[in-house]
Amino acid sequence: MKMITKFLMARFEISNINYEKIIGVCEAIQAIIKEYPVSIPSFKFKTVPSDPIFTKELVSNKTYTSPSVVAAYTAIPLALLTSPDIFTEDKMLKIFEVYDKVIKKNKILRNETLYALGNLIFSKRMAFSTKQVDLLSGIQRQLVDSLDSDESIFCFISLLTLSPKLNTRYADTALDQKLSDLYVDGFDRFLQLCPTSTETVHLRLITIANNILLKQDQSQTQILLAFQALSQLKVSPNSYSENLILEYCYHLKNPSLTVRKAAADVILHFQNVTKSSAVSKRLLDVVAIDHDEDFRIDLLQHLSKSTSDTYAIFTVHGLIRDTDDEIRHEAFKYLTILAEHSGVPELITARLNEFAVDLTIKSTVKKQDLEPFLVISDGLDDPAQPYAEPLRSILLQFAPFLIGHLSKLKLLPPAALQLLAQLISINSTSVDINLLLPHITHALQPYSSRSKLKAGIALLKSLLTNTDFNTHVTIEDLATFDRLLTSSVAETEEFQISVLTTLSSIGAIRPEILNLEDQSNKEPKFSHSPNTFINTQDPHDPVAALVYTSLGVTLSVLSDILLDTSFETLHTLALQAVFTILKSNPLDNTLLTIVLDCINKLLEVGESSTITTLLNNVPTLIKSLGSRFAVLVPKFVDLVCTHWGSLDDHLLLRLTEWMVMFQKKNFLPHILKVTIIFTENFQSLPKERVEDLLSLFISYGESISLVDHVVIPPLLDYIIFHAKEEHVQQSVIGRLDEILVLGGGKPFAYQIFRTIIAAYAKNKALHKQCLDIILHTGEMLGDQFRSHIPLLESIFDFTQSIDLCKLSTCVMTNKPYQPLLKLSIGDPNAPQRIPRAPAVHPDVTKSSANLPQISIDAIDLKLPKADFDELAWTTWFEDLVRVVFSKSQSRAITACREIAIRHNTILSSLFPIAFAILYYLWCQEKANSTKKEKTVNYDTFLKTIFNSPTTPL
Repeated sequence: MKMITKFLMARFEISNINYEKIIGVCEAIQAIIKEYPVSIPSFKFKTVPSDPIFTKELVSNKTYTSPSVVAAYTAIPLALLTSPDIFTEDKMLKIFEVYDKVIKKNKILRNETLYALGNLIFSKRMAFSTKQVDLLSGIQRQLVDSLDSDESIFCFISLLTLSPKLNTRYADTALDQKLSDLYVDGFDRFLQLCPTSTETVHLRLITIANNILLKQDQSQTQILLAFQALSQLKVSPNSYSENLILEYCYHLKNPSLTVRKAAADVILHFQNVTKSSAVSKRLLDVVAIDHDEDFRIDLLQHLSKSTSDTYAIFTVHGLIRDTDDEIRHEAFKYLTILAEHSGVPELITARLNEFAVDLTIKSTVKKQDLEPFLVISDGLDDPAQPYAEPLRSILLQFAPFLIGHLSKLKLLPPAALQLLAQLISINSTSVDINLLLPHITHALQPYSSRSKLKAGIALLKSLLTNTDFNTHVTIEDLATFDRLLTSSVAETEEFQISVLTTLSSIGAIRPEILNLEDQSNKEPKFSHSPNTFINTQDPHDPVAALVYTSLGVTLSVLSDILLDTSFETLHTLALQAVFTILKSNPLDNTLLTIVLDCINKLLEVGESSTITTLLNNVPTLIKSLGSRFAVLVPKFVDLVCTHWGSLDDHLLLRLTEWMVMFQKKNFLPHILKVTIIFTENFQSLPKERVEDLLSLFISYGESISLVDHVVIPPLLDYIIFHAKEEHVQQSVIGRLDEILVLGGGKPFAYQIFRTIIAAYAKNKALHKQCLDIILHTGEMLGDQFRSHIPLLESIFDFTQSIDLCKLSTCVMTNKPYQPLLKLSIGDPNAPQRIPRAPAVHPDVTKSSANLPQISIDAIDLKLPKADFDELAWTTWFEDLVRVVFSKSQSRAITACREIAIRHNTILSSLFPIAFAILYYLWCQEKANSTKKEKTVNYDTFLKTIFNSPTTPL
């Protein structure tokens, strides 16, 4: 500060002051003094900076003007404020005489001189000599009939300080002048010097302000001035009536944000002192509907809140789902203050449940994830408050879950550690100290931030106080505490005492370290030996037994391939083969288990190409697995959440919709997690994807109520942002209407009305759709719709909707109203946009009589020759494989034709079964047929193969 002072004052210490360059310096000094009044003695002047005003031309030349004179006008009052001792009575009188002459003779500088004189008089602080009073009284008498500018009024107000006793005639003249910035500034400085006149000035000012504020045709500038005057002059709230302030509330809807803020300053000042519930209600309505987020936040933060504000419950409950984070936070804090009232604990608990569900789907936690729990925790700081005990009971309900869940996470922010400390103090039975020890160790490191150290110590204190923590402390923990103690030397004394007090209370230690090794057994790998399957079948029907075995072996082999990354190039073919089998063959529980285990593991390790194939065949899985598909739902949900934005979004949405339609009970526990993922970056999604998502949300049916707090806020933002786009008019607002009907939407009433007002302001073509939204939201609100009707009617033409007019009339006249909410969505007889449920297959075939009938004559096998060389045998076998895999009675075999040709392991696993089926089929036909054989004799066929000396081994 000394360097700044020296630098600024150096301009005044030179012999020849350059006045034209000191105006900025004076303004800088004034700004510093205003912010730091204690700095006044630092700005000492050695001489009065008044040389330019004693120039002869200033008085003799009526049109004379000079920047130096204006600069001196600025510097003289500043010098009087900081260095009054350099102003002798004679010097002061000469300055006043110059001002008097300039005011009378120089028309160009008259206003500047009047303002400078007013400033100087206020800076004199009523310390006038008799000669000075006589001179200034003459100026006062001249001005009383020539108050023709704001500067003259300002000067005239300053002259009221000439006498400790207020001159009523002059005061009335001054008060009756036109409102302006200088008028307000003048009376503000006057009342600082003459506080006994405060009541007189305030009452007159209210009258002047009312002449502006209670009329409809006043300019924005005048309205703004009126409110700023009431605020700047600090008019006492006791000077207003409640009805008058309620009239002022009309200006909270002014199109000008500056006017709304100025009005709010006056109204909030009144409400904070009087605690008027009627005014509070008006302010809350503005918070709910205004479009400027900063203004809404400021109103809600500065609104005086009382535990008796029961009228606020509904409005505040609606605001806890606002689109703005700070509004939601402040509204929830307000709601907790009302916790003693009936129904409020249930509202708070419901909100906490939503956050608790969110926590379960997150592997890491941030402070904002715990915000409502932290608010509840802070509410317990003052046990004497009437809301403290209800909040404690609410938090106690969530303590076991929060302690257990947070303890298991790897890293916790300081806020989570503080919350754990509070939770343990009210419920220590749910504590697993072994899980909390790593968190304490991590927090109490020398390199940790101050906030984390404090949180770690708070948690440690809570554990020491409420549990047998000291019996769990290990040698490693003691090393951590030792490092903490060493590092605390550089901290504040308060922090050091906190560390010492906490660590000293640990007491005796049992340094036992338990290393428990996980002895869980690994599941045995599934064997795909044919005997696993054939032994379970009827030995009297070998063909059916072999077909069943082919299914088991094929599915097992395909499963092994799909789960082996070295066979990645075959994964798509293998998966297609699995689905071909599922489509063609009903499977029993044994075979379905193979498929289920394979798909389950594949969802964990599969690549994008495999996953895409899997997604395209989900309907087949649902149809084949039936109720057993339920175990795959969590994995498919994880797949959707992991690959949203990287895989084809349409496929992921279709998968979700299938789960909603056919596995709804099992999908519901995950509906929040999926919906949160879908609504991230909602604003930037293409319109086609937005419409797909809205269709999905509608397919949730009444379950949308579980996630409406996730869906509706971004949807409302989307409507405002894209209001001018055609698809919003044609479909998006209509989808919002359907979602509201399905999910209630009542908590979002304020946000909905704000949205449609903003959207309509951008696109007048949305009028009809907005009326529909108003109608359905109003029906849900019932009597609470009454407070919204005046504003909405001033913007929308209710007469264009007969139903809305009827609703409005009934609500305003307290007459019963029969809601018209009868959409096709809720009508069980209405046609639905839902796919037909998959058909259920009969049980797997147990008899060859039910297998597809293939004549052995249709299978063209070529007999090998005993003298084939190696090349001939290879060519013959390749032809045999094609025939056997193409003509097999087992659909599992035919499904694997392409992959078997490309992969010898599959071929060697499946060919024996495939050939055995053909052989037994030939045996059956031979036993049942009397006709002459036209095809190969399989006995000869086999003898040639096994007896030839050239057959490859």
